[in-house]
Amino acid sequence: MDTGIHAQGWTEAQAIDYALTNSPRPEATVRSEVRRYFNMPAQATAYKVGMLEIQRIRAKAEEALKDRFDIRDFHDQILGSGPLPMPVLERKIDDWIAASL
Repeated sequence: MDTGIHAQGWTEAQAIDYALTNSPRPEATVRSEVRRYFNMPAQATAYKVGMLEIQRIRAKAEEALKDRFDIRDFHDQILGSGPLPMPVLERKIDDWIAASL
């Protein structure tokens, strides 16, 4: 919806129709989400990009640490410093991996 709204010029009604047709979410939830997408351009896209980056960084940590990888420690590292730019977060995880080997 975010891309439809901001790149393709969808109206609120078009975005709502799209979401109701393509998801099981109730209408009230869809309307709230659509309003958020109109008010915060690219928020959903940025969230998805961040999720994919964290998954990539996690896979790197799992590969490097093997049996030493602990999801709780990884989450502490990811969340412990608050929001960080992705390159900074990845350096932090790289340092954590090095210290854990």
